[in-house]
Amino acid sequence: MDYVLGWDGDSAILEVELTYAASQKDSTVFIFGDPGFGGQNDIFKVIRNIRVTRPEVVRIDEADRRITIYHNGAKNHRITYEIEGSLPVDKPTTISLTELFRPVISKGILTLVNM
Repeated sequence: MDYVLGWDGDSAILEVELTYAASQKDSTVFIFGDPGFGGQNDIFKVIRNIRVTRPEVVRIDEADRRITIYHNGAKNHRITYEIEGSLPVDKPTTISLTELFRPVISKGILTLVNM
């Protein structure tokens, strides 16, 4: 897997491009963590604008926190998405402390927590 992160230094959006080698011919599945560990109950409010390149097709199952990419014969695999890193005005400290793997983005500062 090869991640490329893009940030303009000002907005609350982190752009992510992931290029990967598929272990299965037909599809690849990404599952975003356990809500009991990391605290992100609705991950798709943070991860958005998920896209793949044709002929691949992406399907999102929000309830199971699952993204499935159907390869449809593609040899190269890439998924792009955005991470909304702004914190709610009413509870910024609570969110930044309880959502363990969420990047925190404020004007001029990007904080990423290690796994």
